[in-house]
Amino acid sequence: MTGLLFGAVCATALGQGAIRFSNLGSGAGGTTVNARMFGACGNRLSGPGYSVQLWYGPAATPENGLTALPSPILGFGTGAFAGYTSSAPTVQIPGVAVGGVATLQWRIWDNMGGTITNWTQALAAGAVIGKSAAFQSAALGHFLDPSSIPVMQGLTSFGFFLEKRISRVSLSGGNIMLNWTCGGTLEFTTNLLNTGTVWTSTDDGDGTYTAPVETGNRYFRVRYQ
Repeated sequence: MTGLLFGAVCATALGQGAIRFSNLGSGAGGTTVNARMFGACGNRLSGPGYSVQLWYGPAATPENGLTALPSPILGFGTGAFAGYTSSAPTVQIPGVAVGGVATLQWRIWDNMGGTITNWTQALAAGAVIGKSAAFQSAALGHFLDPSSIPVMQGLTSFGFFLEKRISRVSLSGGNIMLNWTCGGTLEFTTNLLNTGTVWTSTDDGDGTYTAPVETGNRYFRVRYQ
């Protein structure tokens, strides 16, 4: 009985179509992909501090009907391979047979030093996130036949949902603290005019600024070159 059950499970698994989980390369049927992943400021995602998970469904599944593939969850390469997944495993798509078409989507997040291990946790933690447009795969291949495995043709480059902006303003211990994204230099003025406002540089371009609170109004902006 045990042997019969094992055989049934294997047959089911092998009947599922397979695809290479990577955003660079070529595969069966002439499929190709070259779709780098980017950070909020246009930088290419690099290293294990960012995660990507594949979401899937049968052909023409709407985004809200997609299901997360539990594993693998991948990190990103470094150097010349920044923006590309650090490995390119072949994965099976549950519910879609060999030769079938799947709806796929990539979702990425800052895993905060490895403490956030899935998309649900990323949403709950307010982590920086992003996701691709959903797309239709090429005909899925057979897991045990590498020559039949397509790549993620249809995937296009995307990045985090975050814009250049002052991201945080807080007061503590008589000081004002500001944080902003994507470089740039913080400037301030004490008088906003319709035209001719004079802005003074803080000479601070590292994304953080702390100064004693002063009387009167003070307005801040970030100048990006």
